[in-house]
Amino acid sequence: SFELKLDNTARVSVDGDGNVGIGTTSPSVPLDVVGTIKSSVAGQAILSLDNTATNGDEWNFISRVRGSTSTLEFRNVDTTTDAVAITSAGNVGIGTTSPQADLHINSANSTALYITASDSNPANAAAIRFAEQADGANNYFELDYNGNLNTLTFNSNNQGGMLTLYRNGNTIYTGTSTKMGMGTSSPATTLDVEGTVSYKHTAFT
Repeated sequence: SFELKLDNTARVSVDGDGNVGIGTTSPSVPLDVVGTIKSSVAGQAILSLDNTATNGDEWNFISRVRGSTSTLEFRNVDTTTDAVAITSAGNVGIGTTSPQADLHINSANSTALYITASDSNPANAAAIRFAEQADGANNYFELDYNGNLNTLTFNSNNQGGMLTLYRNGNTIYTGTSTKMGMGTSSPATTLDVEGTVSYKHTAFT
């Protein structure tokens, strides 16, 4: 083994297997660093991870400036795909290196966002909440998918079950307190229509 010391303290160590340690005298991998690693460059600072196995790819973490915006990018070198980018403003881009919102997803076609649950028919399968406060506890609307009941329901902090879509029955129904307005933003009854109603039927049941 070999050690490089400064003030009688080992700063760099090389063991019998060729492992190099910085900040440690017992490296367990080819390069073992205890402490902070910093890369400084005027252009692109790149950390490259290359998987040489079959079907493996080379991936780069890149710190760069696009225009006047600093970004951290996750790029597939083999497919030249810019997978993820994070700007200095905190915007996250998937499929784009210039995200225009907190989360910006872009694809050449069939852009999709999946929210899934791995359990079988879970009651709390998935939810999206739109809230005013950072903790999301008050003043919110929420869209909930119940895998047990096969329903997608619009809720709020004021009322649960405002509007529900039932997958098995192909039906849509409202809660008992919901008031629906068409042509008005202040419905006074369960269904309040201001305007002309047109319908066509073959039979009543």
